[in-house]
Amino acid sequence: MIAFFSRYKKGAFIFTAGFFLIAIFVGLGSYLGSDARNFGAVAIVGKDKIPYSKFYRNYSRALDNLREKGLDVPDALEKQMKQEIMRDMIVQQLLVSSARQYGFEVPDFEIAAEIRSNPAFYNNGVFSQELYYRGVMSGLRMKPADYEAERRDARLGMKFRNLIFATSKVTPKELEDAYLLKNKSMANFEKNKDEFTRELIQEKSIASINYYLKDYTSRIRIQDLLAEREKGA
Repeated sequence: MIAFFSRYKKGAFIFTAGFFLIAIFVGLGSYLGSDARNFGAVAIVGKDKIPYSKFYRNYSRALDNLREKGLDVPDALEKQMKQEIMRDMIVQQLLVSSARQYGFEVPDFEIAAEIRSNPAFYNNGVFSQELYYRGVMSGLRMKPADYEAERRDARLGMKFRNLIFATSKVTPKELEDAYLLKNKSMANFEKNKDEFTRELIQEKSIASINYYLKDYTSRIRIQDLLAEREKGA
């Protein structure tokens, strides 16, 4: 039984930044010879461990999605997928760790509301805990508690990204200069102003997140243990 469902049953989701911080991972390599404390981890980000089981679950889902579409997955593509999934998970852990350092929290009612907003867990317009359990355990191959912990981390990372986005501002002069640089003229500026402003703010926000995370990774140790884990698998 999920405890918070009984508490928040009347209560009442992924933003993707779309970037890989490849520069962060240059030179990380795999740290061989890990001790028992690192057993089962595919990566260690500061003091936080990313379980190999979580990595493999994400990788399996991505692989299944491609195969369900009838796409061939050669060895080279599998290797690339693993590297990108690993980068995604490390970036996500960095965001979660940052959110916690800034005091962000995700209360139970937010997780309950998110789960209850998923139409896949409804039967005849009524939320079904049985469908929820079945969907998570069979469809996602996870225990409900693990799924809820994963969603909590996802929301923590989202809150930190939203903080960065909220602080990204564009001055009128900056907007005009950027528009002129991109379009070589100010033609249709007023017509395109709102859309271009949103695009520029998004670019600044992503650049700010990149800058913050690059600085953060310069102050902590990141261990990529994927090669070691798979060698011992």
